[in-house]
Amino acid sequence: MGPTLDDTACALPLDRGYCTVGAPPYPEPVPEESIVMNNRIERVLAYMVAAIIVVSLASFVAVIIGTATGIGREELATGIWPLITILPLIGLPIGFVLIIVLLVVSAVRRGRAAKDAGN
Repeated sequence: MGPTLDDTACALPLDRGYCTVGAPPYPEPVPEESIVMNNRIERVLAYMVAAIIVVSLASFVAVIIGTATGIGREELATGIWPLITILPLIGLPIGFVLIIVLLVVSAVRRGRAAKDAGN
C-alpha cells in the first residue's frame, strides 16, 4: 500500500516525515534562511576587509622600518621585499572597494528588513 495522505494543511505523505498528526505549530515565526545568509556574507566581507587592510598596513610599516634601519634600494629589490613593497599598493584599494561593497550589502539588507517590517 502506498503512502497515506492526511487532510492536514500540508497534505503530504505522512511516511516521509513531512507532517505529524496533531503536531502543534511553532510558537514563534521561523527565521528565513536568506537573513542568515546575508549576515554570513556581511561577516565574511568584514573579515576580508579587516585582514586585507591589516596586512597592507603591516607591510607598509615594515617598509618604513626597513628604510629607517638603512635598507637601500638594492636590498628592497631582492628577496621578499618587492612583495612587501607592492602589497599596500594592491591591498589598500581592494580593501576600500570591499568596504564600499559591504556598505551596499548592508544597506540593501536593512532596506529589505524595513520593507518587510512595514508590511
